[in-house]
Amino acid sequence: MEDGKAQFTFRFPDGQTLVAKTGDRTDDDVRNHNKTITAKIETLCGKVPPAQTASVYRALSQDGLAPCLDAFRTYGIRSGDRMPVTFTLAKDDATGAVTITYTPPEGFPVPFTWTATVATDGTVATTPLLFPPKPPEKGPDPVPDINLTVVNGITMSRLAGKEDLMNFVLSLDIDKMHGKVTEDGMAKDVKGDDRKIYTYQGIIFRGDGRRPTDPTMKTGFTSKKDLSVRANKLEAMGLGVETAAPGGGKTYGSWGATGTSGVSCAKHVGGAIGYLNETGTFYIIDSTKIPKREKAWDMENISYQNGYKQRAPGSKQDDTGGEVNVSHIPRQAIVGAIYIGTSFQIEPKRGADRLKAIQQKRENFWFNPDYKQ
Repeated sequence: MEDGKAQFTFRFPDGQTLVAKTGDRTDDDVRNHNKTITAKIETLCGKVPPAQTASVYRALSQDGLAPCLDAFRTYGIRSGDRMPVTFTLAKDDATGAVTITYTPPEGFPVPFTWTATVATDGTVATTPLLFPPKPPEKGPDPVPDINLTVVNGITMSRLAGKEDLMNFVLSLDIDKMHGKVTEDGMAKDVKGDDRKIYTYQGIIFRGDGRRPTDPTMKTGFTSKKDLSVRANKLEAMGLGVETAAPGGGKTYGSWGATGTSGVSCAKHVGGAIGYLNETGTFYIIDSTKIPKREKAWDMENISYQNGYKQRAPGSKQDDTGGEVNVSHIPRQAIVGAIYIGTSFQIEPKRGADRLKAIQQKRENFWFNPDYKQ
């Protein structure tokens, strides 16, 4: 299993070996491989509804192995390494639900147990994926347990209290995402051209000068500009800004730049940490908890997928800094925060050093009692 285009090889007890591939669903090679796996699932589970078959299929590939992939990195196992996992399928004849149990094969260095139960309507219920802590290579602090859960189909760290929040922050990497990007319809940009819109669901980060006790924080984070004004909303979505040109006419620019329209956050720590100073507050926010009428726009994909910005093939360059711009963040979507404190200097300003400094401020962690995962 590898990042990006993954290939999954299944070896069944009857000796049959099948390969599932990811990629363009219209690709004949991908489609034929996937049909073969689907037929095998029905052989093992009996005839099941299409929605249930699709969820079982996903649970046997990306959705089931992605949590394992994330946790394996903590143990030094790279994403491109071969990762064998044993699956056991069991069907409840009374309810029709199919339960998949994931366990490591004999001799695998990381013990774990992870189950997913797929109902007949395709919904999936999972048990927490709990890995034992890895002994630290240096320093007194052990790496915390990686305790994962699934929220709205997204694998996330369990965040049920202050201890979970501390463990999550202590496990953070500077450029790792904790959610997923979704294509979310079309919209016309400032020039009137049709553009694809992308939104982000998961954990996002924000550096801010205000504490949660600030009176302006009673309703969460609000855009400085009024987003009911079309020009401001287009700017918030990264769809450009119209300005008057010298001598008449109009110019268009600021693609992927949001100004003060919306609430700027980042989908990885590195994109938010540079906005902190010695008196700031580092916020952890769950964008799956914003109301449906609100949006968390993913600037990287809006900018690059629509051709506003360019990068070399295979490059991970992101001039947006991983920005996720949110129309409004209610207080109940704020997981918690870390107060930096007036006596605390974050120097040098390199991301990794700043992250390490924040992780040491354990006495200043705050968990939002209004947040419910």
